Amino acid sequence: MALFNKIFCSCCGKPDKEEGEADLMIENFLKNARLIPSATHHKEAKVSPKVELPVAEEDKKGLSVRKHVKLKKKPIQKIDISGAVAALPPPPMEEIVGSIPKVSDTYDKLNLGAGVYLIYSLENNGSLYLQYSNRRPESMDGILGYIRPGKEILSYHYENNNGKYFLSTNVCEYMQSKFQHDRKKYYDVWHEFLQILNSYGGSLYLLKPFGLSPPPKIRLVLFSNSKKPETSDSGSSVGGVLSELGTCKEVVFKENELVGVLPYSLDYTSKLINGVNRLDFSKLCEKYGSLFESTHPPT
Repeated sequence: MALFNKIFCSCCGKPDKEEGEADLMIENFLKNARLIPSATHHKEAKVSPKVELPVAEEDKKGLSVRKHVKLKKKPIQKIDISGAVAALPPPPMEEIVGSIPKVSDTYDKLNLGAGVYLIYSLENNGSLYLQYSNRRPESMDGILGYIRPGKEILSYHYENNNGKYFLSTNVCEYMQSKFQHDRKKYYDVWHEFLQILNSYGGSLYLLKPFGLSPPPKIRLVLFSNSKKPETSDSGSSVGGVLSELGTCKEVVFKENELVGVLPYSLDYTSKLINGVNRLDFSKLCEKYGSLFESTHPPT
């Protein structure tokens, strides 16, 4: 301030003794002065007008524009329970494991001879095989069935491996399986045996071991739409008649007749809820066992 006073007083030409009066004038000047902001400062300090954002409206607008994702609903798949749960239980153990029953019958009335025999033996943990033979076997133990051909069978069937052809082995193991599919090959053996009738014609004989065990017993059920029903409830109106094949009798199949190879424990009549017809019987046999269709006319 003293320097400022000297400059001020030197300019106005007043003596130093008047410095006190000059100081008072400057202080009053500064006190009453009003600071005027510069144009630049004015622009920076200018407050923008308050803008209210329509938050609620904006949210509503956003909701209206938003696309909702639609998820495709896949149809619920039904689980088909099969295998161990839906299958029949395996045969009783005493039908699977054990010695082969002895047969004393000589079958003199059946006139057994050359042809094809289906035999069960204990080799290979239980085996089913075909035996082509020019004469009746010496022992009839384990012989389940016999086919007398309607026409001559080629000689090489008798000569190769002495006429012995295994169809299935390890029967004692797979017939104990809780899975129905594992046991199906046992019934397919009978289908293969019966196919010989389609190749050579002839007659079928079920022998006494067929009704004994081991091996596990089965049912051979004939479906015929050519027989007349014994009663009005026999089911002829829906396609056919069923009859089980017995032992020690000659059976000659007609063309287009069906034979179901079924587990002995299966109550097959209760499964045919729509009555006896060809389609349902075929499905039943394919599900639980095997199905043979005769295509050779009787000879």
